[in-house]
Amino acid sequence: METITIDAAVREKSGKGVARKLRRAERIPGVLNHGGKTTALDVDKKSLVKLINTKKSGYAVLNLNMTNAPDQKSRMAMVKEFQVHPVTRELIHVDFREVKAEEKVRIHLPVILKGTPVGVKLGGQLRVVTWSLDFDCLPSDIVDRVEMDISSVGPGKTVHASDLSLPSGLTLKSPPKTVLCQVSTVAAAEAAAEPAEASEAPAAAAPESKPADSGSKK
Repeated sequence: METITIDAAVREKSGKGVARKLRRAERIPGVLNHGGKTTALDVDKKSLVKLINTKKSGYAVLNLNMTNAPDQKSRMAMVKEFQVHPVTRELIHVDFREVKAEEKVRIHLPVILKGTPVGVKLGGQLRVVTWSLDFDCLPSDIVDRVEMDISSVGPGKTVHASDLSLPSGLTLKSPPKTVLCQVSTVAAAEAAAEPAEASEAPAAAAPESKPADSGSKK
């Protein structure tokens, strides 16, 4: 995955007033989590918004260029989470986590099932059970999705996470028996499509009541 460079400055002050001042200057307050510690930062708003809007997986590898750091000027990081204003939807805060080139990270990726199963063409029905899974990989091996062609899946068959053909460097961490999708048999599909039979007979119409005789007997 492409590494993106974003300028970041270490900030010594914090608080709502400082945060508002930064946002007026088109900077976003944030923190960098590293080795059990946190460092307060502010980053360029325009660059960060562009990154968040274009990287759908949220696992873009960043090169944080620490413009005023006293020691390490560059840190490899990923966006851990970000916050937006509940009304304006403007970006207001960002959390980064530092990553190492030689250390694996845990990521949660969407699983894209492609193609029409043979079982569906024969009259069965497809039911997708799981849409995303956990994986481990090095930062250099991060992808934004995992794809699988399910065209050959026949009626009555189930596809598990262990059936995935993974890109190089990616290790499945979700349970291997996690069900991704199932294709029902033709008979099951037909049974599901049949209208339910009425369980009760229509109620008999109630007899009409006769008006009371208000005349007096002689």
